[in-house]
Amino acid sequence: NAGSLGFVVAYLCVALSFLKLRTSEPEMARPYKVPMGKPLGIVGLVGTIGMLTLYLPGSSGALAWPYEWIIVLAWFCFGSVAYLLASRRPAFVNS
Repeated sequence: NAGSLGFVVAYLCVALSFLKLRTSEPEMARPYKVPMGKPLGIVGLVGTIGMLTLYLPGSSGALAWPYEWIIVLAWFCFGSVAYLLASRRPAFVNS
């Protein structure tokens, strides 16, 4: 269950990125044209937020306290540390 929350968060990031690119780079070349771009992105965002609410305590798919929440917190901490370490080193340049 804790892993599936990660998939929903990843889908949330995709929906937010989709909407951000549609707003900031509307003329960007895209290999696939999504019909009804922004409205479909908003539907995806709302659906994702709805899926996130299923993991909250009191809902039918709630994560078990405290074990699954500890797993989520541990992965969040691991990802935060990895992000901070990766942002400090220069990007690899292939020459």
